[in-house]
Order: sequence, then structure tokens, then C-alpha cells
Amino acid sequence: MRHRKYALLLTTALLAAAPALAQPVPPPASATAQPKFPTPPPAVTAENSIIGPDYANATESVANPAVPQGDIREFIIYSEDSKIYPGIVRAQEMQRDARGNYVAPPGGLSKPGRYERHVYVYIPKQVAPNAPFMVVQDGRSYVKRMANIMDNMIAAKRLPPMVLVLVDSGGSDAQGSERGLEYDSISDRYSNWVEQELLPAVSQKYGVAFTTDPEGRATLGGSSGAAAAFTMAWFHPERYHKVLSYSGTFVNQAWPVDPKTPRGA
Repeated sequence: MRHRKYALLLTTALLAAAPALAQPVPPPASATAQPKFPTPPPAVTAENSIIGPDYANATESVANPAVPQGDIREFIIYSEDSKIYPGIVRAQEMQRDARGNYVAPPGGLSKPGRYERHVYVYIPKQVAPNAPFMVVQDGRSYVKRMANIMDNMIAAKRLPPMVLVLVDSGGSDAQGSERGLEYDSISDRYSNWVEQELLPAVSQKYGVAFTTDPEGRATLGGSSGAAAAFTMAWFHPERYHKVLSYSGTFVNQAWPVDPKTPRGA
């Protein structure tokens, strides 16, 4: 009984003191006189915007005239030449619902449309029949740096003589676009297009014989191109054993929606 009485008295005392304890402590006068920072922000100068030491390119990525230089070829694949991707374009701007998800406009998001797809092919001087190769999505962005890397690393025998097939998408981006259809669809359609249309076109134009060994076949991509690189091997592991997939768009960006893969990548 005594303990209950003391507990009641302690609780009463704490409740009585609570209003006093809750009162904010006024800041000192010197604190209120100081201006907020950064208002205005400091001026941007070399001293406050550059972190040293200066960045240096990796030696592999710098052109070296002392090593054999591979050839870079270029050609165009037109939409009318493809049975797998005859071509689409976005019919109108995408709309979003209240939660921010894209929804199809009443008239549909895509319509048939023509594209021109650039393909760049790096062929090393040391190339041999049944050459290993790498397919690179969004190829235009990689041509210059990857050619230097291949030249240097092949000469140093750090890589086998291998062909690069650096291929652009059919254009635009995300839902409703040809690029979105190719890269963000979760199926083997893109892998089949590479196998049945892209590689044969390269072989026909430049006489390159590609290996069929999956250990000598690689695919690379970033963003939606990373999702494409992943699906190329996921659906056909007998084709590709090496995948470089970085900064991938592994989100629900597939279009049109496929009930088999309702969450996209």
C-alpha cells in the first residue's frame, strides 16, 4: 500500500511539472542575429567546386598508335527490313494516373512508324573465324571508348580478338516507343532479333563468322539497355554466358503490358 501511495505522489508531481518542462528555451540574442546559410549561396569558384587530383583516363581507354588498330564499320537497318520489329512510334504524350503510373490514352499509346537503326561494328586486326563477340545496346554511345579499350587489351593479350556489334535501338524511349518495346519487354523477342536479323546482317556485310559457343558471346547495356542485356541471356542461356548489365531500368516499364510479366523487369 505504501509503494502505491509513493507512486501516485510521484506521478502527480511529474504531471504538475510537465507544462514548465515543455516551455522552449529562448535562444541567445547572438544566435538570432546570425543570417541563415546559405542565403544567398556562396559563389561557385574553382576552389569550391573541383576535387583533386585531376582525373586521369585509364590507360586502356587512351588511343595507342603503337598497337594494331581495329576497323570500325557502320551501316543502317531500316524498319521495313525487319520482320520482328517492323516499327512503332509514340502516338501521343503519356498520361499518368493519381499514383504517378503511366496509363494508355483512349486512342492507344503507339502507332506504326518507321525507324532507321545505326549499327557500328568493331573488327580487330587479329580477328579469326568463329570469333567471340559482344553485342552492345545503345551502341553509338560506346563506339570511341570501347574501340580504344579493345585495341589495347587485345594487343596486351588480356582479351581475345573479339568483335563488337554496337547497335542503336529503333528510337525514342520508354512506353510506347520502339526502344521501349525492344529493351523493356520481358521476353525473348529482342534476343531472337539479334540472333535472326542483326548478327546475320553483320556477317553478310563484313564476312565475320561468329562463335556459337555461349562462353564466347557477351552482351552489354546500361539503363533500359541493361534490361535488354539481361533478358538476352535469361531467356536464352544457351546463347550468352556473359552479361554486363549496369544501372539497369529494372522497373515496370514494359509496354505493351504482358500478363506473363505484369511487373515488367
